Amino acid sequence: MKLFVISYLIFSLLSCKQNDAEKINTLLESYKNAINDKDYDIIQPYLSNDFQVDGINRDASLVQLYSYINFKLSEKIKNISLVKWSKSNDTIFIIEAEQTFENNKKLSLVINCKADNDKLKIFRLNTCLPPDFSLTTRASYVNEEVFGNNRIENIKKLTILDKSSADSCVGK
Repeated sequence: MKLFVISYLIFSLLSCKQNDAEKINTLLESYKNAINDKDYDIIQPYLSNDFQVDGINRDASLVQLYSYINFKLSEKIKNISLVKWSKSNDTIFIIEAEQTFENNKKLSLVINCKADNDKLKIFRLNTCLPPDFSLTTRASYVNEEVFGNNRIENIKKLTILDKSSADSCVGK
């Protein structure tokens, strides 16, 4: 009987780990596809209303991510691979991955997320721009109008004017 109980506990733990790994891989693939397909709707279900990029305030973080996803010249991710992940408690995941871009530059990606109704919700990224990539966002908006109570959905009210590389201070 003891052997059965121990076997059951081990099996339960392994299937839980496997289920978590599947969720993490799905999240990473969705992140990659959102950027490569320039489709915010792919990543939106995985973003927490508290989403923030390290070193940037919450609203500017969301503007930067949304702008990068919608920018015509954003660098595509060739590959994103899971390095390791851990759980700090039953709901907080820390995911470390490595992104490889089309120009073969690599960038470490650290994602902090919460488990929410069987889905992971990103609340913190270490960065959302590739190395040596410059993105200038110029926007005027009223936080309450664009963000309100549901920042992740309402960011779509922000119009992205993509002037790509032709936009400069000295050029046309």
